[in-house]
Amino acid sequence: MNLASPDMSLVARKYGENRLAGRDPAENLTSVAAQKIVIVNTANRPWAVVDSQALFAKWAELNPEEIYYSPNSRPFEDTSLPIDKDMQIVESETALTEALRVAKPSIVFLRVSPHTRSEYLVCLIRVCFPQVCLLVEFYDASCLFDDTALDYIYAGDAAKQHAALEGCAVAFFQADGLILKMGGPAYESWIGGIHAPAVTFFPSLETQAQIQKPNQTKARRALFAGSISARELTHGIGSVHGANCIKYFDTFSGQEFCSLGIFNAAHNSRAEDTSTKFSALMNRYKAVNTKGYVTYHRAVPRQKLLQLASSYDIGICCTHYADDHVMDVTRFGLPNKMMTYIDAGLPIIIDDRYEYAAQLVKSFDAGVVVPAGDFQRFIQAVQDIDIKKAAAGLANLKRHMVGENFKSFERLRHLTENKRFSEKSTIE
Repeated sequence: MNLASPDMSLVARKYGENRLAGRDPAENLTSVAAQKIVIVNTANRPWAVVDSQALFAKWAELNPEEIYYSPNSRPFEDTSLPIDKDMQIVESETALTEALRVAKPSIVFLRVSPHTRSEYLVCLIRVCFPQVCLLVEFYDASCLFDDTALDYIYAGDAAKQHAALEGCAVAFFQADGLILKMGGPAYESWIGGIHAPAVTFFPSLETQAQIQKPNQTKARRALFAGSISARELTHGIGSVHGANCIKYFDTFSGQEFCSLGIFNAAHNSRAEDTSTKFSALMNRYKAVNTKGYVTYHRAVPRQKLLQLASSYDIGICCTHYADDHVMDVTRFGLPNKMMTYIDAGLPIIIDDRYEYAAQLVKSFDAGVVVPAGDFQRFIQAVQDIDIKKAAAGLANLKRHMVGENFKSFERLRHLTENKRFSEKSTIE
């Protein structure tokens, strides 16, 4: 989707007057020399592009603070990090803007995502605090999904969809910097039409790779650790473009030389077992139905998942069939499950519709790229992949990503220093 530069006078009226009862945004600002960064989280730690501990370490001189914005009262999940104890939790826009006024940052690092319906916050913060250095981290972006996907994400709420797209436009044309987990030639062509400078980060690379447990059997052990619903089963096989998995999973049924473990990142609790969102999946992949070749599990915490991954040989990142419509978010982006496999040290089998991600896997020999919907090639890759060679390539890919993240931090620092030293503005 091509975004046009937003009419900020309309945005200002909407977010300045309607939401803040006519308070003059100019009242929020004053020029002082102090420098400080506040990180505004809209999801729990696993859904961050740039790790908070890394931000605290890299920008220690900016006295980092964190806010967790949770208008739906989603709890903050304590990860036992030392920085968790100082997390400030706010549950309304008014409380968020007031917390920022009290903190008086010169830089706001705002994390947004379609999945937390938080992209509109870009408008709110840009209008209320127009002189602050605003960095916006996107964990996916609504403008890169098609209308069908947006309708599903926002449950048919057209107003929320519009607000999300408006937030994207304000970020891309009015923010001081963007943080994205995207890349590749198609992305570079698209991002060239955006005004705000963009920096690519590779997420979830803070953990040491697990030591893989030796496989004492002849069966190749595959892991799928992504989000999936039963929509493909309830709406028809092949109906969920970009999230079609059933035919890939079913290729494991009856196979003597490979098995699949599914850990559904979207299925969080036992209470959801009987929901229409997951019950059909659970029923289809009960061990009794697949003779144990496919097993289904609810989501587990990331650290536990990384430990469990040591019992697998490869990670599966195939969610497209041959005739799937491919969204830009898929072409440009890095799927969460792929980054989990990289962090866990698992070679990857990925379909070619993930253009940028597949390019990385192929370039570093970190796994196998298969044509979307070619299930024979898929299962053959599972059985024949040279694990030792792919694991070495994966290690090189991870080193490359860590090195690029270091460079991206330097680019981000350069962006903020230019803003800070030219204006030296903070929130009053």
